[in-house]
Amino acid sequence: MKWLGIVSDYSGYLFYSGDKINEITIKMVPEGSVCGTVFTEGMKKQPFVKKISSAKSTSDTLTYTLKLKYHPAADEFRKALEPYGLTYININGTRIWLISLATLEEARKRQSEMEISQLQWNPACGDPNMPEYYTYRIWSLKTKLHYMLGGDYAKYLYTGYITQFLDDLENARKDKEDFEKQH
Repeated sequence: MKWLGIVSDYSGYLFYSGDKINEITIKMVPEGSVCGTVFTEGMKKQPFVKKISSAKSTSDTLTYTLKLKYHPAADEFRKALEPYGLTYININGTRIWLISLATLEEARKRQSEMEISQLQWNPACGDPNMPEYYTYRIWSLKTKLHYMLGGDYAKYLYTGYITQFLDDLENARKDKEDFEKQH
């Protein structure tokens, strides 16, 4: 699947509330072996789906309405989407790494597993021609992400901060690898 977006008129943080949600709309751009039929058959097997119906679609975008039996937890919805090979999903216009769609308990567990060592800033940390610059940048991003995992996780997820820091962390690691190859 190339892209999947979720639209809901729910005003809270989707998948992070015990509130009753009756339906969500899913828009997707299929790719490869994941077509609309594969997606609908897979979603029909999910315990939280009461009914899935096809809505108006364009030539490349398929739209479905999922009637829900109950409001699924974040990890339950993530696991339902994992077989489709998605890296990101879009929820009400916010791009989210699928792996970061986690319960608060999972977020706290990830936080406890993250090792954040003390790092003393020095002038080399501000110079992109020095290896300390890349080490400090990665440390800084991991530290901020560590505190977001233990804070108001749903808020940070739906405002895009978790995705932004995961993207920045991935880029910082690539930059460090590139720097090390050059030196």
